[in-house]
Amino acid sequence: MNPEPIFHALLGYRTAAVVRAAIELDCFSAIAEGAATAAVIARSRGGTERSIRILLDAVAVVAPQLLRKKGKGYALTPTSRQFLVRSSRSYIGQLMPLFGHQKMWEMFYDLPAAVRAGRSVAEKDAHSADQEFWEDFARATARDAVRKGRRMVALLGKKPKPVRVLDLACGSGMYGATFAREISGSTVTLFDQANVLAQTRKIVDVPATYLEGDLFRTSFGGPYDLIVASHVFHHFNPEDCRTLMAKIHGALSPGGRLLIQEFVPDEKRATNEQALMFAVTMLVWTREGDAYGRSDYEKWLKQSGFRKVTFHRQPEPGDFLVAHR
Repeated sequence: MNPEPIFHALLGYRTAAVVRAAIELDCFSAIAEGAATAAVIARSRGGTERSIRILLDAVAVVAPQLLRKKGKGYALTPTSRQFLVRSSRSYIGQLMPLFGHQKMWEMFYDLPAAVRAGRSVAEKDAHSADQEFWEDFARATARDAVRKGRRMVALLGKKPKPVRVLDLACGSGMYGATFAREISGSTVTLFDQANVLAQTRKIVDVPATYLEGDLFRTSFGGPYDLIVASHVFHHFNPEDCRTLMAKIHGALSPGGRLLIQEFVPDEKRATNEQALMFAVTMLVWTREGDAYGRSDYEKWLKQSGFRKVTFHRQPEPGDFLVAHR
């Protein structure tokens, strides 16, 4: 026996750091453009031949699924070519300000304190007023929300009728905006805090109604045919989740639907790494949040008056549940 697996786990932050740096410096796009060596990449992206070599040698050895060493140069893999080259339609590099957010790194460093406290120990957590992180979140997730929003639209059927949409805690607003763009005649109301909606207004490119307020205290208005709650419930304890679901139920028209997107762990909470690590994020970032299982959502939805709950596992983190009033 040797302690190498322990060291490997403890030093995992270094892998995250080198991959994040390569994405933020746009090295993958440079290689796609033909800059295959460290010297050429440094001329187009900044840095020195030495610093780029050190960075990309590390990426190639810790993340070979993203980058390969090729002689003295580097080559992309199918995964990095599809998702990390800026000109690709599937580019996800715009998410790096979120995935590599300094606030999140600092809170994970304080994980032992959060475990002892049973909640976030951050000076400003997810629930703090005018939390600037949510402004960064809105800007970073806009493009990804369009892609996932199209999957949501598909859940309404091949030829969906126009819908009145409420996008709760909307962030970028692009879930609701995608419904408005994809389904002619639809209307969208975008709900969030004032500081977030200031960013939303700069991003959304369709006519929309903007509603500022608090999820639990502000009236949603309505009735709506569809309410989108993307990554909302994980911030709260089970009782608050049920309270919010009941409020949503009251804002829907008869036959209206609630569409939830969440990180949903397996029922035994034993195999879904992304969802279980997200639960840790909720520990360091929120007061009582968690990553809840499919059976939790189904139970709360039925207790709140919803019927015909369906679950839709997605090929990447972020699964869908649809419930009918």
